[in-house]
Amino acid sequence: AGDVKKAETLREAFVVARNAVPADSLASPQNPAAVFLAVASNVLDARIFAAKGNLKGAIASWVKAVAAEDALAYDEPAAWYYPVRESLGAALLADGQPREAEVVFRADLEIHPRNGRSLYGLAESLKAQKKAADAAWAQAQFEAAWKDADTPVRLADL
Repeated sequence: AGDVKKAETLREAFVVARNAVPADSLASPQNPAAVFLAVASNVLDARIFAAKGNLKGAIASWVKAVAAEDALAYDEPAAWYYPVRESLGAALLADGQPREAEVVFRADLEIHPRNGRSLYGLAESLKAQKKAADAAWAQAQFEAAWKDADTPVRLADL
């Protein structure tokens, strides 16, 4: 889980730097820096909560991170480097909420079709619900999407 105290100290420095960003600053031509930094702040909070074993706090921060990511304007490449719904889904699974995780992974796949990481999470959430046929389908979709990857996926990595 890492050095939580150091992460909290660095988070304090991040907040100071974030608050110094002028309100009219842009992260990209389409996106205000404040919205981009809201994603970053909530992702950081979620990871710190998770490292402390506070899954409820992590989930609440992931929900805020998803809302902030959804507020970003469409851009290519995407303004935020990965779909944070992956992490929300993984946190829900870790918290014993596979139905809710399934909904989140399916929502991500609507936005990012064939996203291997969300297909993996979807398969895991379906397995946890004992939906064998659906889980087998999602697992096959994941394997097809991930066939050329050289790194395995684990829920802890989402």
